[in-house]
Amino acid sequence: MALYAPWGGRKTLQIGYLIKAFGAENVLIVNAERGLSTIKSKLTVPENVLTVPNLAELRKTFPKVIKFATGPDKYVCLDGGSRVVSWMANEQLNGADRFYEAMKKNMPQRTEDLQYGRFIQKGEINSMAVYNKVGRESETLWNAWVGLNANVYVSFLEEMTGSNGFEKTFPYGPDVPGKVGLTVAMSTFDYVGRLTYEDGKLIGAFDPTEKHLYLAKIRNDRDAGIVVPGEIPDFNLAEFIRLVRGEDSKYKQPKEAKQ
Repeated sequence: MALYAPWGGRKTLQIGYLIKAFGAENVLIVNAERGLSTIKSKLTVPENVLTVPNLAELRKTFPKVIKFATGPDKYVCLDGGSRVVSWMANEQLNGADRFYEAMKKNMPQRTEDLQYGRFIQKGEINSMAVYNKVGRESETLWNAWVGLNANVYVSFLEEMTGSNGFEKTFPYGPDVPGKVGLTVAMSTFDYVGRLTYEDGKLIGAFDPTEKHLYLAKIRNDRDAGIVVPGEIPDFNLAEFIRLVRGEDSKYKQPKEAKQ
C-alpha cells in the first residue's frame, strides 16, 4: 500500500507501528529519506535498515530486499517514494541536458547519452516526453515492489495534482513527476491513502468519492466483512493491515444487516 502526507505527516511513524506489532526482525526498511529519527528506538535489527542515497544504490539494494521477502509475515517499507521517483526524473533530465548541450556545441555525444536523443524535438528538449518516460520507468519499479513475496508499504510526500493552467490545485495526491507517474502510482498499489490532521488528530483518509479534494484507492470485500472506513482517526498502519486481512482490528466495521 501507499500513504502520502506533507513533511512531518507521520508517514515514517507508521513503520514504527509495524515493528511494534509484528517484530523488528520481520520489517525491512529501505530508507531513501534518511529521516528515521522518530522511530530510532525501535530499530533494534540494524541489518534490516538499508539506507540508499541515490538511485544506483537503490538498484543495488533490491536483491537484498528480494531475499528478505519470504512470505506474508514479512513487511518491506520504502520510506521516500517521492524522492526515489525524483531521482529517476533527474537521471532522465540530466541526460537530456547533456545531449542538448553537446548537440548545441557540435561536440561528440557520449555513447551512454545517445539514448537521450529521443527527448529532442525541433531542436529543443521535450519535457513532456521526459516525464512520460519517467512515468513508464516508475511503473516497472513499483511493479517490482508490489510483486515481492511480502507486505509492501511505500510513503510519498503530498502534492496538489490538479492545475488551472496557472497554478496547482486540488486534489491532493502522491508527489510524483508527471501525469503518467501519478496514474501509475494510483493504479499499482491496492490501497492509497492520505494522512492529514483534523482537530489535532492524525486521520487516514481513504474515501475515493472525495476525489475533488484528495486521491484515494481501496479494495473492499463486503462479503468478507472487509470495509475500509472513509476516514480513520488515530491511524495505525498495523491495525489497517489487520483490517484488510479480515482479522480482528479496531477499525473493523460491523456487518450490515441483510434486508
